[in-house]
Amino acid sequence: MGNEDLVVIRYPIGDLDDHRHHQIRDDEGDVLAYAVILPDTPEKGFTYLVGLYVEPEHRQKGMAKAILQSVEKDFEGYTIILQAHPYTDCPLSEKELQHMYERWGFRIYDEDGWMKKDLGENYE
Repeated sequence: MGNEDLVVIRYPIGDLDDHRHHQIRDDEGDVLAYAVILPDTPEKGFTYLVGLYVEPEHRQKGMAKAILQSVEKDFEGYTIILQAHPYTDCPLSEKELQHMYERWGFRIYDEDGWMKKDLGENYE
């Protein structure tokens, strides 16, 4: 399954209008990967990526990158903020996760490891 075959579904989560969920599902509707985003007010210009997860058997197939690209398109002009913390079943350390996000254009901006990516006018 190449990146071009992945379909990302976007929608608010339940009654939480301020959360958005991006998912990749299989043909049976099972969630293979997801991201949870907590948008801030437009005048503040940033949004939080509070979770990015890919089921272990579907890792290394481009799903995390596809979801992140979908998030970036939805929040063009914003700055995305995250803190790279591995889930319990994640084989990567916090530093390895930070390096992964750095490859995708995020930069550490404080001593607590918070990362950000500006999606200003240079977004492709």
